[in-house]
Amino acid sequence: MVRLEQRKRTSFLMCAALVRVDARFHSDPLASRVALRVSRKWYDNRDNQHSSPPCRKAGVMTRYVIRTVDNRYGTSDGYTSPQTPESIAEEMRTCLTAPRYLDGFQRFCIVVWPLPDGVSDPTNMPRRSQGLTDYIQCGGSTRTMSVEIRVSGEDGSHQHWVVAREPVADPEAWTTITWDNGGPEPFSLRLHPEEVFTGEQAAPVFRAYIEDGALPPAQLLRRLDV
Repeated sequence: MVRLEQRKRTSFLMCAALVRVDARFHSDPLASRVALRVSRKWYDNRDNQHSSPPCRKAGVMTRYVIRTVDNRYGTSDGYTSPQTPESIAEEMRTCLTAPRYLDGFQRFCIVVWPLPDGVSDPTNMPRRSQGLTDYIQCGGSTRTMSVEIRVSGEDGSHQHWVVAREPVADPEAWTTITWDNGGPEPFSLRLHPEEVFTGEQAAPVFRAYIEDGALPPAQLLRRLDV
């Protein structure tokens, strides 16, 4: 793997506001899903010993949860039942490409994460499995977004990458995308130009991850030390 940059950096999801809301049903314009609202840190995996690799095991269908972050509710976990990897991939394509869904203002982040083996519903998650260990996420808007993937190992280690559309031509070339995460100032993320996606460009990356447990080629992955 070509390692273009490695530096201490906070994954953009850790910048989401912490809010307290109740578990409830809600009406989603793209799907009817259970909103599992939580009152906890957005992401803290230091004490989490559970590993849930995204690759699909033979004869076992992986079930996925779609998490969104917005300025009104904070984090919301949506779980569709029944589901297939194909139906979740199609739902994500709709979310990523709908012009007013991921707008970078009210809603600025989507995460897809697999339920651990043996767990059929996110309400039955083991207590020590609350931190996300494996996921694919995007931040920004339908027009300009970042895509990141995190994969954990059986030994508790993990790798976290920023994804590129094509190989980075100039490792010294950088650009910045911003979105409103509810803070006093817009949140900014420094990326190579090739790492900036539109929703249409990101949809196939999400589909490959969800349907096949596939990662992009190594030359399209920049590892982050997070």
